[in-house]
Amino acid sequence: MSWFKQQEKTKRVTVAGKTLLCGCCGCSEFITSEVQLHSQGMTFLKLEWLGPSAHVLICSNCSRIEWFAKRPEELTSA
Repeated sequence: MSWFKQQEKTKRVTVAGKTLLCGCCGCSEFITSEVQLHSQGMTFLKLEWLGPSAHVLICSNCSRIEWFAKRPEELTSA
């Protein structure tokens, strides 16, 4: 069992209607997170909180990080 599976709940997601697989190891389980994007100008003005955010998926097996502008859909168990 990888370190990520021990730390956080993993999820299976779809992007553009297809189940997402890691490009490195082929794993289908990811840890999801949302991160704030920063620019030099916004940081200089101390207005980082006004910047856009991105959705990040971290492979639970090899830790590869994938970034998305739109939130990937979570697969539900049938």
